[in-house]
Amino acid sequence: MVKLNEEVAQALMKCHGEPLTVEVSGSNRHYVIVEADVHRSVVEAAERQRIHESIKKGFEDIKAGLGKPVEDAFSDIRKRLEEQIGTQQ
Repeated sequence: MVKLNEEVAQALMKCHGEPLTVEVSGSNRHYVIVEADVHRSVVEAAERQRIHESIKKGFEDIKAGLGKPVEDAFSDIRKRLEEQIGTQQ
């Protein structure tokens, strides 16, 4: 873990939980510092959104006739596993 210098720590305290944008001296690179709990919440929200979009796409695929019955899907999986097991022996 990197320790913040006094200037950045003071600026962070003045933000009262809001993100702080910092610039690396001598460069054009900017970073945003947020509390770990805030970052974790954002990451979790993004993951929930990704899952939601995946489920939505799955339903759209089914409506468009792109899916297959679960029995057929499991049968295909069994065949592939049996082929893999057979080639490993």
